[in-house]
Amino acid sequence: MKKKSYGVKPHRTALGTPTGKVEIYSITALRSRLDPLPDNREPLYTRPKAPDEFYLVNGKDDIVSSHLAFTHNAKYLGDRAVWMNPKDAERLGVKDCDEVELGGIDNGFKARARVRVTNRVREGVLFAYAFLGGRRSSLITEQFAYLREGVNPQWFTTGKIEPVVGSAPTNSTVRVRRL
Repeated sequence: MKKKSYGVKPHRTALGTPTGKVEIYSITALRSRLDPLPDNREPLYTRPKAPDEFYLVNGKDDIVSSHLAFTHNAKYLGDRAVWMNPKDAERLGVKDCDEVELGGIDNGFKARARVRVTNRVREGVLFAYAFLGGRRSSLITEQFAYLREGVNPQWFTTGKIEPVVGSAPTNSTVRVRRL
């Protein structure tokens, strides 16, 4: 095995930036005559205001991915519940595995999901996996009926696009009602 060597590539090589150093501004934005420094912008969706309103965020992990959503493993590994903090659940009278209705604040869309009460989310926030649940296709056979369980977080978004980078926002605000 080769011994570690210091003072050679990549340790002493300049970065691939115009100055060769870490830069805190966007060269692309600067070239487009836009403000190159990062700034804080209000989200493109309504912020929660009432005690029954929550940020709905989504994501994936090492098990849940877009590939898993279309395999038999999703039936056993995928969590199609909406995660809620225990303090929020207690305030709303929601218990683990209860069914709730989520209503989109910005678009009025409604859907049902089971709740998983967990400390893995902050107060005021709900979490749902991005690729699982809420599939509505008529092509889903009974064998894959579990794909209809839960919600698709994209249903509640505004569809507005972020300026400059063009990313579509995937978070939203929903109202929760216990069923």
